[in-house]
Amino acid sequence: MGNNTVELTGYPTKQPKYIDKTDTPFIAFGFATQESYKDQNDQWQQQKPAFHDVLTFKSDLIEQNKELTTKDRLKIKGQLSYEFIKAKTLDGKDITLKRASIIAHSIEAAPFPQKQEANPSPSNQ
Repeated sequence: MGNNTVELTGYPTKQPKYIDKTDTPFIAFGFATQESYKDQNDQWQQQKPAFHDVLTFKSDLIEQNKELTTKDRLKIKGQLSYEFIKAKTLDGKDITLKRASIIAHSIEAAPFPQKQEANPSPSNQ
């Protein structure tokens, strides 16, 4: 992996928005990820979800992913892109914020792995 490579597994937060106002059409959507872990009592715990902005400019990914839903578990591979946004604080001071988005190069289904039986029965031959 390169220095600016991300790989996330999670769910879209809303249906992708198709944007065709420039020479380069793209889709944009929110994406939620959540880490889970076992605590000292061997109980599963979940951290708060993290939310990400995802864009893709690849025509094949645009076509394949226009109709995503919030139930689609996905693996996204791509890179971070930054944009600087001018804003004002509550007391009127000018500030510049850095906003990160993920530029997706790969979007694929990420189904949960099937649980394997502890003692699978031999196949009949």
